[in-house]
Amino acid sequence: MDKDAVRKWNSANPFPGVSDAQRLNQWTSKFNKQFPDYHVITKIKSLAGFLCDWPEFPSQHWLQITKGTRAAKERYRPGASELSFFEGEIFDPRTWLKWSEAQKFETAPSFFVQTDKGLCCHALVNESMPSGLRYWEGWNDTTKTPWGFASADRWEELRLVKINWARSDRKLKLDFAEWLKENRPDDRQAYHRSTVSDSRRTTERDSLKFLGAWRLLRHFNGDWQKAAEYSENFCMNKRGKPKPLYVEQSEWRDAEKRANKALSEFSRKVFG
Repeated sequence: MDKDAVRKWNSANPFPGVSDAQRLNQWTSKFNKQFPDYHVITKIKSLAGFLCDWPEFPSQHWLQITKGTRAAKERYRPGASELSFFEGEIFDPRTWLKWSEAQKFETAPSFFVQTDKGLCCHALVNESMPSGLRYWEGWNDTTKTPWGFASADRWEELRLVKINWARSDRKLKLDFAEWLKENRPDDRQAYHRSTVSDSRRTTERDSLKFLGAWRLLRHFNGDWQKAAEYSENFCMNKRGKPKPLYVEQSEWRDAEKRANKALSEFSRKVFG
């Protein structure tokens, strides 16, 4: 192959780029017609294909070439991590398994919408959303990370998750534990069965939080929004960012109800 002729042809016919597929196909066809023997398919693996550009090959063995020549900077030799997209190790299933094994459990980008047939999860998140979609009434965005669908009381969330089965059970469990730590709302703690009832165990921390909400509601004459806004100046989430004592109106009313119950119980036990 006359490389000088190829260079001259490229100078007279600049590469058009890949954005215009029609121009690229025309340019490629024209090149192949001018140099039909330029693209040669061999059985040499991609990591040894560089030898085809060495003048010593195939008349000389690799070790017959002087060490200085082999180490010359202008003598290109691909590293072990460099793979051709069309040949070699990239089609080896073990290569894909090794790549897949590194993919952790995660939430996949998506959004949930209401359709005529019910709830729909749409995975193609882009600026041009399909027409006729509407958000499901009474549900909210998730509080910590995006791509979720939270119920009105925020006790339930719908997520589209991505699991790669090349990853071991042990690593998937660790991934999910890390995901839980990142995504569980600070004000949505797990159910713990009480020794005296089948309801969620109320801790001392819970009771103090109820009483704090009760005092704020009394101070702001029952205005839960003002109470929430004020509490945000003093409360923080696990990341150190401001957050209200409670988010929803129903949570403030429930805290007020529980505080009144706790105060009544305290008064009964102390004063009889």
